Amino acid sequence: MLLDNELVTHGVGYIRDFKVIDQDSDIELIPGLQILGPAARDDINEYLTELESTTGISRPQNGRFILYTLDKKRSLEWPFEFQQMLWDFILVLRIFAGGTAHSYGVIYYDLDSSPVTYYPGYLGDADSVRSSSANIKMEDLPQLAQTYERLSAIKPLIDISSESFSRLRNALRFFDQAYTTNWYLMKIVLLFICLESLFSDRDDKTDISYKVRLRATRFLTDDVEERKDIFENLKIAYDFRSSILHGDNFARKQERKLKNGESWDYYPSFLENIARRILLKMLSDQELYNHFSRKTTDKEDSNFFSNLVL
Repeated sequence: MLLDNELVTHGVGYIRDFKVIDQDSDIELIPGLQILGPAARDDINEYLTELESTTGISRPQNGRFILYTLDKKRSLEWPFEFQQMLWDFILVLRIFAGGTAHSYGVIYYDLDSSPVTYYPGYLGDADSVRSSSANIKMEDLPQLAQTYERLSAIKPLIDISSESFSRLRNALRFFDQAYTTNWYLMKIVLLFICLESLFSDRDDKTDISYKVRLRATRFLTDDVEERKDIFENLKIAYDFRSSILHGDNFARKQERKLKNGESWDYYPSFLENIARRILLKMLSDQELYNHFSRKTTDKEDSNFFSNLVL
């Protein structure tokens, strides 16, 4: 734990189940933020290994170090800035590439001191609710950087004030909660809150399910057959959501054989993929980002949704 009189120049976070394919050296994603190469820095590895030996926690070997450089030395309040950066970056990885992208550990250090002084942040266990990795291609790094900068600008996991509310910020918060839960029933509920944050009317609560399904489908694709398939699957998934929230006999619905022979447990992953595609499109397109990342008026929303479905 840092003390008031201890200053740091850098923060390092280790993200498990994440790699950049064919990366052989350090990569500067944006100024001040680097993805360290597979070997990382020897001194960081040595310090983290020593820290692990005292805690009994073993580091997973399928991740990358993220190095964050401050513009000047900071003291106790700074680690919260680093934590926000790390959380935002992990959320971007989950939206951009799927997979786990799970924060394992954080350390801080003062590069200006001689010898370099390290301070432990935290180490976490290696458990995760999924087993797939978030793999990024080298050619996708510019888009990843742009997506990170846009997401971090609206501080979805930190700022909860009403003045800073936007549809996109609210949706990102619930997507993050859904992504990290292994309770499939709650995952369905949270993912529909994510979609409703983006596509429902604030004051008119009639036909919410139909409006959200129609708008989400039209937003995602112009392909008629794909739209039909998404629309139908969203309806089935929404039925599950309603049965969960309203105390219906969910066990009875589990026994149903659904579209294409899928059982009910297909729908949490289906919903997550739909939400990921929508959020990535909003973060990638400047015009969409400008609309959904700010507090809009009812008239602006009405015009947007009308143009979307017509």
